[in-house]
Amino acid sequence: MGSITDSPSLYPPLSTRITKHVTVIERKQATINVYNKKIEQLVASTGHEDLGLLEIQASTLTKQLEGVGGEIKEQQQLWLLVRLSQEKQARIAALLTLQAQFTILQQRKVCTETKRRSVRGPQRAAARPGQSEQQSAGQTAAAGRAPQSQNCPHLRLPLSAGHQGEEPGPSGLPPGPGQAAPSGA
Repeated sequence: MGSITDSPSLYPPLSTRITKHVTVIERKQATINVYNKKIEQLVASTGHEDLGLLEIQASTLTKQLEGVGGEIKEQQQLWLLVRLSQEKQARIAALLTLQAQFTILQQRKVCTETKRRSVRGPQRAAARPGQSEQQSAGQTAAAGRAPQSQNCPHLRLPLSAGHQGEEPGPSGLPPGPGQAAPSGA
């Protein structure tokens, strides 16, 4: 008997089998190539070769969380700026109110001092030699109770009767005692 390779009846089924196996191998090689391309794409997108599908999803979600965290920080900083701006505006408003109150108090002080000076002037002139202290005190009380029909030029505060009919001086206030009223108006 001869060898297997010498028998002609064995070649056709063997060659058919080989052809079938080669075809199967080629299909599997094509499938492997497709999977290799997918792996290359995943490696290119993630930067890691040995990650599974869940690990890739976890990595993607982690990156998204980092991005959202950055956005949250930006929004927090924006709201901090808004809050600080509102506080600044409130402080400016309070400062303006305090400045207005201070100005009003200063003007009242000036008007009060002017009123006091105008009341002292007539009191000094009223205290003549030979009058009793009771008469001088009566005149002083009468001067203090004089009708207050004229207003302070700055605040519309009532002034004493000593300023009625007088023109305001260059500072906007009526002249004090011993000062002449402006002429030529």
